[in-house]
Amino acid sequence: MLDRNHLYMDVDESTMAVPAQTVSFIADSHGDKIFGRFMLPALATEEEKAPVLVMLHGYPGLEQNMDMPPVLRRGGIATLYFNYRGVWGGHGYYSFSHLIEDTFTMVAWIKERAEKYHVDPDRIYLMGHSMGGFTALNALAQGVGVRGAVIMAPCDMAMRYEDQPERFDAMMETAAKGYFRMPHDNYLREDIAAHSKEWRFDALADKIPQTMPLRFIGGRKDTMVPPESHIMPLYNLLKERGMDVTYQELDAGHIFTPYRITLTNMVFDLVAEMEQL
Repeated sequence: MLDRNHLYMDVDESTMAVPAQTVSFIADSHGDKIFGRFMLPALATEEEKAPVLVMLHGYPGLEQNMDMPPVLRRGGIATLYFNYRGVWGGHGYYSFSHLIEDTFTMVAWIKERAEKYHVDPDRIYLMGHSMGGFTALNALAQGVGVRGAVIMAPCDMAMRYEDQPERFDAMMETAAKGYFRMPHDNYLREDIAAHSKEWRFDALADKIPQTMPLRFIGGRKDTMVPPESHIMPLYNLLKERGMDVTYQELDAGHIFTPYRITLTNMVFDLVAEMEQL
């Protein structure tokens, strides 16, 4: 059971049947090893099952939102964080296609181990930040099989490639600095060129399941990924379809630096809200 009152309180595990734990893991994604951690809440009974929030970090992953899992766990939400292929220790090559595939891999990994870890396979949510939002939305459009998603400051990478080439080129400079493992320097550009038409947010509006609840969060001062060009066009299309979508905005930039506690509380409340649907 989710409990907002416990977000910033220590948990008395003497009354709990299942103690909290952190599980580090190595998973196979299309033949390559990827690494992560699964943070699981204490549960009052053996029969209780926790919901899971799968955390998808941005490009290149300097901000991984790792301040959130301990707080969300105390409130009853399990969180799974992982590193995509080709970055931060993940084996294989880094590409936009692989980000989406790795998300499918991790959702399936959770479902296969749901009983072992006392989580509910039917209550898995995605949380994507920046490029992680791009990844989450595309995974949803391709039928990843989750219950809902929290999308924070999503970056429409395909739109940026097609309509803002100078900004896309600036992002590619990060790849050139060696953050990612790739077979050659044009690997990311070739990947986005082959899929940009299908990956643009405006192309996803009719592909995301009609019943999927989506919760968008934007930053009013976000100059890296302005909400008016990266969130609102898709948000309005989804609203026109009659979908259950909401948008909240903080007076912050792309990383929400001054509002981390507010942001974490917001994510908890949004998951709790979707749990009631």
